[in-house]
Amino acid sequence: MIGAVLLVALFGGPSLTLLAVAAGNGAERWPWPRGLVIVFALGAAMAAVVAVALGACGIFGLAVELVAMSALAGSILALGRFRVAWPFTRASRMESAGVLLVGVLASATMLGRPFEMLLGERDAAVYTVGGIGLARQGSIVLTDRTADRVGSEAMRRFYEGRRESAAPRWLYLPRLSKYPGFYYVDAERRAIIAQGLPLLPALIAIFYEAYGLDGAFAANNFIGLLATLSVFVAGVSIVGELAATLGASLLALDAIQVWASRYPVAEILFQMLLFAGFAAYLRGDRLGKSLGGFLLGATLLVKVEAALVLLPFGIYTFIARKRGRPLPGSRFWITYVPTVLAAMLSWAWFQSDYVRKAYGTFASLHSRMLHHYFDRRGSWAVAAMTLLMLLAVFGFVRQSMAARRGLARPVARGMAVGVVLFVAFGYWVRPHMTGLVAGQGKTLVWLSWYVSPFVLLVGFAGLAHYLWSRSTAETLFVLTALMTLSAIFIHFTFVNLIHIYMTRRFVPATLPIVVLFFGYGIVGLGALGKGQQRVAATLLSSLAAAASVTMVVGRSYPLYGHREYPGLAQSFAELASSLKNEDIVFLSDGPARNLLGPALEFVFGLRTLVVWPRAYDREAPLIRRWIDGGMAIGALTVKTPLDGVRGAEEFEPIDHPVWSISALGAAEDRFPTEVSQDSITITRYAAGRGSGPLYDLWKRDGERIASALCREKVRLLGGSRSLLRRVRAACPASGVGGRTMGYIVGDAESGVWQRALEAYGARFVRRDLGGVVLFDEIGPHPKGTPLSPDDWTVEASDGRGSAPLAVDGRLDTRWGSHAPQRPGMTFTIGFPRPTDVSWLKIRMGRFATDRARGLVVETSIDGERWNRQELPAVVDGIRWRDGVPEENADGDLDLWVNASGLRALRLVGRGESSRFDWSIAEVEIEEMARR
Repeated sequence: MIGAVLLVALFGGPSLTLLAVAAGNGAERWPWPRGLVIVFALGAAMAAVVAVALGACGIFGLAVELVAMSALAGSILALGRFRVAWPFTRASRMESAGVLLVGVLASATMLGRPFEMLLGERDAAVYTVGGIGLARQGSIVLTDRTADRVGSEAMRRFYEGRRESAAPRWLYLPRLSKYPGFYYVDAERRAIIAQGLPLLPALIAIFYEAYGLDGAFAANNFIGLLATLSVFVAGVSIVGELAATLGASLLALDAIQVWASRYPVAEILFQMLLFAGFAAYLRGDRLGKSLGGFLLGATLLVKVEAALVLLPFGIYTFIARKRGRPLPGSRFWITYVPTVLAAMLSWAWFQSDYVRKAYGTFASLHSRMLHHYFDRRGSWAVAAMTLLMLLAVFGFVRQSMAARRGLARPVARGMAVGVVLFVAFGYWVRPHMTGLVAGQGKTLVWLSWYVSPFVLLVGFAGLAHYLWSRSTAETLFVLTALMTLSAIFIHFTFVNLIHIYMTRRFVPATLPIVVLFFGYGIVGLGALGKGQQRVAATLLSSLAAAASVTMVVGRSYPLYGHREYPGLAQSFAELASSLKNEDIVFLSDGPARNLLGPALEFVFGLRTLVVWPRAYDREAPLIRRWIDGGMAIGALTVKTPLDGVRGAEEFEPIDHPVWSISALGAAEDRFPTEVSQDSITITRYAAGRGSGPLYDLWKRDGERIASALCREKVRLLGGSRSLLRRVRAACPASGVGGRTMGYIVGDAESGVWQRALEAYGARFVRRDLGGVVLFDEIGPHPKGTPLSPDDWTVEASDGRGSAPLAVDGRLDTRWGSHAPQRPGMTFTIGFPRPTDVSWLKIRMGRFATDRARGLVVETSIDGERWNRQELPAVVDGIRWRDGVPEENADGDLDLWVNASGLRALRLVGRGESSRFDWSIAEVEIEEMARR
């Protein structure tokens, strides 16, 4: 409760004071819906700027932040000459109802527990843990605790870049080393230097301070809610209250906005500041112009690409000054210019590499044109349409100048011509020119899949109509900036995306334009005609609005209740708890580094180090020294197991936690409407001090055990993987040949291994070697007499009718459950007379993927009472070939039943799979040989 009060005061208190102070002295009073959004947007931006400043000084904290914000508000109050006035008055009923409806819809779709933020790979990890790191450490230069533990020289060796770079040697590319995103590792100075600190991590830090880990996860949702309300408020000034209500409602219902708010990237914050800034600007008073300049300048602290609006701003201002018009006005520039300069200083100090890359990308446009890049790719069509639009603007301007009219309307009409040309080309022509046009050919088609083609095309038609007939100097200033930013999405001249999923990152300017002007078009349709014509037009527009809502809801419905990684915070806490005794944690594949490393480092304070599989062999002497020195080392992998990796023989698999997820189906060229159940399996390894009884045993008696096995020349077939690796390393001959065959396991697990070998029909001699057990002289029980299935009765609990196919003597046919595996499925064979069964053999043919994930064998002498034998899971399965056991032979099993007088035999599945059936290609049963 205290955190909530502080957070409200943090965002609302200072900005409320500022607005109340500035609302007097001739400034128009603010209606409460618009004022509410702009108040909170301003508060968020101010809080973020102060957070960055305090973080740079190393004194960040919620209490300090609150004091700083209050002091800032008080200073403005003391210096101002305005009378205090309450700003929330004079709102129309339609506007009040609209903001309430949009707020409720956006809250319902956006607020929740978005734990998937941290598992969104790089972008998610960068922003979320960047904010957490800022809140926890209180500084943007963080001490590297791993370097303190292993030494800076060792850090340097592991952080070798895989690519040559012009950067100094002590700068290591973050995506190749430890921290994804905005951090460089300076091992020599034992510091992690923030390469970029935009506003979003600062806001996440504020939520983390107030609410902990859950607050950090929910920060972007709250910003998404404000972003949608900001679009509504700006839309009220551009297209009117009713049209803005319809458009913003579609935006709130659209799943892509839900995704954008839950997936922590800067675009959603950019959208909030962008539209809140334009909402303030369109107020038309001094306060609105000042707020608009500040908020629009703050967008450059969120996305470097926001600098693109400087071009239309500059052109617009130049023309306005030439014609003696006060647009956009001195109040705008007084706040915009200092904020832009502050953003540029931030770029130079924190994000210089990113800015250089972005500038180089855009600057290469000129060189590509000189090298006929566009001519080769067919993009001359886009250049031709741009030229047609400019000619149209020129023609309309000439007419306007001859008639001594203003320039806003003719320029807007030329832009309307351009909108029609680009939409017609982008939607109908360009998708068929894939490969001939630079960038992505299906951009507009993909955008239509988020809102439906109907909404997209009507929205662009409404935009063209608005530009042609209603645009003013003020709205043209806003629309020019929005369309400039949208052009990044509409025509990727420098990015070539290949998947519909990626388009969500370029939606913030384009999608709001589409839905707002769709609302404008529908409301305009309803206002046509008089009398009965008006009634018919109103009915038609109402049906179109209802259809649009239905289409957007239908496409978005699977995502409304979707929580991609439920319980992630608890899962992280449990994983971190299991690693708390490790001196250092190796992250040994990409997903472990991107998904797990930042959270374990920043949230839970573990020491992590990226050690790719090849580094285990390359740095084996160093790792060995750490282990021999008593260091406890953990290792995490998600996709790349360490088993068999050279140099990783000391690392024991300790645990396999499974994190359940409900993942959206990501199919190319298709809107994501399917949700499939899946999981992420994390393998946790340990080496060194306390890694397990086998480590301590081997350190004490390993030489004795290895020499005994080497002396006996036992051919080791399997068993404990860690023992096998160690024995084979110490005595290579034990793994390739010898007088006998055997399995070697630890004493603690010998019981379950003995039951497994017995279940698969192995004969052996058990030998105790002091701490380990050798199952020696491995061999199968004698073969029996094959039984004919002609008089058997065969039935199954699932897939009825196909059971006889499992005993028809053919491997190309099968019994299948015709449903995903679940515990309790059965396959039963009945015998016409009491039968002595020795072997039960299961063959899978080409159906190995449908093998049983867990199996129980039950036998009965009367068909009613059953004896149960579970197959231990220490081995996936064994099949005998020429007297040698083969493990995990694609689901083929040789089971030793050894039971007399059976009338029935039943296989019971105890595993499950969300994707695969349980199938059996062939069952073979052998009768005990007569003595």
